[in-house]
Amino acid sequence: MVARILIVDDERHICSLIARLLTLRGKPLNLEVVTAGSYAEAVTLLEASRFDLVLTDYRMPGHSGIDLLTLVRSRWPSTLRVLMTGFQEGEDEARALTEAAPAAIIRKPWDNDTLWLTLALLLQRTDRGRTGGAP
Repeated sequence: MVARILIVDDERHICSLIARLLTLRGKPLNLEVVTAGSYAEAVTLLEASRFDLVLTDYRMPGHSGIDLLTLVRSRWPSTLRVLMTGFQEGEDEARALTEAAPAAIIRKPWDNDTLWLTLALLLQRTDRGRTGGAP
């Protein structure tokens, strides 16, 4: 079974960097990586197809990553949610944990090994990243 990941960031080079990392390291997990540059584009993709995990930046024009993950939590509750942020712990993080309930928060600048390990463990824990795993 293919594990589908949606990466959302208004900075397209960030999407490309993370997509490349996941594509190169994700072969054993059979990953398919899709990117979106905005909240609206992400919602369109989510409505059109199933994703196992959404990784989104916190700060984007219009709607925040918290807004997106809160929507994902309500409409697609089985989809794993991961928030990336350049901010330190504080009020916004408390809001994220309460409203969006992300499975993880990744700090920018991220460490490739930590990012990869976090996502791989989340997918494996739910059997989504293993070939032949449950949907």
